Amino acid sequence: MLGSLARKLRIYGFDAIYDAKLDDRQLIRIAESQDRTLLTSDRDLFVRATNRNISTVLITGNSDTERLAFVFGSLKITVSLDPDNSRCPVCNGLLKETLKSSLTSIPADVLKRQQKFYVCKECGKVYWQGGHWSRMKSMAAIVRKTVQT
Repeated sequence: MLGSLARKLRIYGFDAIYDAKLDDRQLIRIAESQDRTLLTSDRDLFVRATNRNISTVLITGNSDTERLAFVFGSLKITVSLDPDNSRCPVCNGLLKETLKSSLTSIPADVLKRQQKFYVCKECGKVYWQGGHWSRMKSMAAIVRKTVQT
C-alpha cells in the first residue's frame, strides 16, 4: 500500500524493502531480523510490530509529499536528495555512475543533453537527471520546508 513512498525513499538513498505479496507476519519477521524500521499505514500491523519492540512508524498523509515529510520528521532524518547516493526505485539495488560511451539503449537526444548516467547494479536499469529528477528536487524542497516547520 506504500509502494510509491518506498520508490521515493529509494531515490533519497534509503534501503527500502517493498513487496505487496508479503503478509504482516513476513513484514514483522523481516523488520525484526534485519533491524529495520517498519513503515505502515495499517494500524493493526503498527500495534503488533510496536508490541514486539520493532521500530515502527504509522504513516499519515494523503500524498507522497505529506508522507515523506511525516517519515523524515518522525525519524528526525535530514532531507537530502543526492543522485550519487540514490538507489534504484524499481528494485532497490545500488546505483553506480557509468560512462555514457558504454550505453547503447539510451536515445541519442538524451545522450546529448545529459552528462551523468547511473546504472543499477542489480537490474541494469539506467538513470539520469532528467525531468523526473527535477520533480523530485521540487518535492524535496517542499518536504524540507514542511519538516522544518
